[in-house]
Amino acid sequence: MKEIIYIAFIMGYINTESVKNWADNHIATGNFDDFLIELSTTNDLVSVLKIDPISEESIDFYLIAYQKLLLNGYSNWEAIQEEMIKLYHNNFVIDNDSFFFSRLSDDYSLRKDGLSENMDMPNELYHSLKKYQNIKIEFIDLPLIIIDDISLNEIL
Repeated sequence: MKEIIYIAFIMGYINTESVKNWADNHIATGNFDDFLIELSTTNDLVSVLKIDPISEESIDFYLIAYQKLLLNGYSNWEAIQEEMIKLYHNNFVIDNDSFFFSRLSDDYSLRKDGLSENMDMPNELYHSLKKYQNIKIEFIDLPLIIIDDISLNEIL
């Protein structure tokens, strides 16, 4: 959970106030977990959340969300490509996927500059995320807002 919150915070899916409110709500229901109390009272959220290295499962959580968006008819694959590149640029990508993410970043830059792209998009994006198609993840009650004001909880 800590890693998922950290990635969400760095990616801009959740802000400090939302994290503190979420922690306060859990504390108010009688959950006095040390981590929740620390989240509720800190002025330096990054130092409380920072984890190194980030586990593959936490990164997969977001890749599963992007995959579910694509499967559920979300047509703005360019936005998903941008979010995946943000994962890459924030060093949240496991080494065995770095070649794909490097190509994804190059492709995005070329498209943005109006030059010829180097990937067959969105087909390669669909293909790369297909491996997450049948993976189920646990519901998380965080108020995460990702692409186009879509709540992560709506997707999962």
